[in-house]
Amino acid sequence: MPDLSSNPQHAELERRKHNLHKVYNPTDTDFKIVFNKAVAPEVWTVKANSEEILPEFVCKKYLRNMSTLIIFSKSDEKVKAENERRVKGGLQPMNLYSEQFMFESRNLKITEDQYVQMMGQLYRGLYQEYGIDAEPDMPGAETTSSKPVIESAMERIFSGEETVSNTLPKPPETTVPDKDDDINVPKNKPLKNDLKSKIDAEIKKVSKK
Repeated sequence: MPDLSSNPQHAELERRKHNLHKVYNPTDTDFKIVFNKAVAPEVWTVKANSEEILPEFVCKKYLRNMSTLIIFSKSDEKVKAENERRVKGGLQPMNLYSEQFMFESRNLKITEDQYVQMMGQLYRGLYQEYGIDAEPDMPGAETTSSKPVIESAMERIFSGEETVSNTLPKPPETTVPDKDDDINVPKNKPLKNDLKSKIDAEIKKVSKK
């Protein structure tokens, strides 16, 4: 473990891990974030259609997991719709290992701005800072352009660069929104009921593992 007293960079990063952030679960199913599953499971729960206060390291995992769940659920819906379109036109459904693979690959390519849109629905802002905020001097830090888009998007959300909605509308009574990439989730709009139901079913599967 680094000597935090003599290394201000590590000390500041360690401090920020304890910052508290507010997140929102737009689904009708409790969402569980699990750490140390194989040894001593530590479970954090964001209740359905509710806000929750989480430490920063838990908040980041929640944003990653819920965002990727939205992306893959939306991709599954597009595959289903495309196969239905083909069958109605007298064609065979997409071949699983070639056509469908290529189709899904295109659907799963998502931009940084689209990630920001999704996270803007899930993240409600900094709730409380832990200790004194001091910007660490971090020469040689990884540039935004070389990071995965989901990480760059998260940095934008946490830095306050993007406006975070405090009044996300509650989804309808049916249900919403763990892999990463073309999806359009409009900011501050609830997802369609069928997509919400599909995502809730996936959340239940993850929670039982």
